Amino acid sequence: MTPVGARSARTADVVIVGGDQTPVRGLYVAAGMSGHGFKLSPAVGRMMADLITHGTSALAPLPAFRLDRFAPAAHDGSGAFSHSYLR
Repeated sequence: MTPVGARSARTADVVIVGGDQTPVRGLYVAAGMSGHGFKLSPAVGRMMADLITHGTSALAPLPAFRLDRFAPAAHDGSGAFSHSYLR
């Protein structure tokens, strides 16, 4: 049997990315949940359904889940994360 590894697929702040902030009109995203997405899926599903059908959700503040909450970090290009996507 060969060991298999997996990388955790979550955001830096461990909060989902969700909403309609994509360049494609009508494309909605709910991602970055890794393993805890299983327990969050009922609430995330409801939130996304509300967003798609009503344009908002009373379940949670949707701006808290926007991808653009991760502002590019200023750095000098050195260090352990110099190759990071946060450039």
